[in-house]
Amino acid sequence: ARDFVRAQGHAVAGRLAWVADDMSATLANHTEALAIFRDLGDARGAAQALSDLGFHAFDSGDLPQAQTLLAEAAALAEPLGNSRLNAQVQHIRGVFAAAEGDFARARALDEESLASFRQAGDIWQCIILAWSVGVNAAVLGDFACARKHLAQCLQVGLDLGNRWGSSYPLEALATLAIAEGKYERAARLFAASETQRTRSGLVPAAADHPGLRVIRDAAPDF
Repeated sequence: ARDFVRAQGHAVAGRLAWVADDMSATLANHTEALAIFRDLGDARGAAQALSDLGFHAFDSGDLPQAQTLLAEAAALAEPLGNSRLNAQVQHIRGVFAAAEGDFARARALDEESLASFRQAGDIWQCIILAWSVGVNAAVLGDFACARKHLAQCLQVGLDLGNRWGSSYPLEALATLAIAEGKYERAARLFAASETQRTRSGLVPAAADHPGLRVIRDAAPDF
C-alpha cells in the first residue's frame, strides 16, 4: 500500500512539474511512477504512466517514441474496461493525429473522449476536450461547431472561477475570429486572453495546437 501511494505521488508530481514547464522533473517522476506500478503489477497505473510519458515524448518532439509508449499504454488499458483511462488514451491519439495534420481524425477521437468524460462527470477534462474539439472544428471550417465547443469551454472555466481555464478558450476564440475574417474581434479576444493568462501566473506560454498555427499562418495580413 505504501508503494502504491508513493507511485501515485510521483504521478501527481510529474503532472505538476509539466504544468510548471519543468520537463526534467516531469520525466523523472513519470519514469519512477511507471517502475513502481510495474513492480506492483498494477496495469492501470502503468498504463496511465505510459500515457503520461508518451505525452512528454510528444512535447519533446519525439513523435515515434510517443506513439510507441501510447501503444503500450493502450494495450494495457483496453482489457481493463476503464472508460476514463481509455478516454485519456483516445485524447492523446487525437493530439498525435492533429500533429500529423489529420484534423478530421483528431476531431473524431476527441469527440469520443469528450463524451466519455462527460459521462464520468469529469468537468476539468471536459474543458480540455471541448477546447480540442473546438480547435479541430475551426481548422476544418466548421465554425458553428467550433464556436459552440469553445464557448462551452469558456463558460465552464468562468463558472469554476478558474482563470487558467479561461485564457485558452479566449485565445482559441480569437483564432476562430481570424479564420472568419473578423480581425478586430480577434484582436480584442487575444488581449483578453493575455490579460487572463498574466493574472493567473500559472501558464508560462500561450496554448499551442497545430490547428491554431494553421489558421494563423493562413492569415499573414492579421
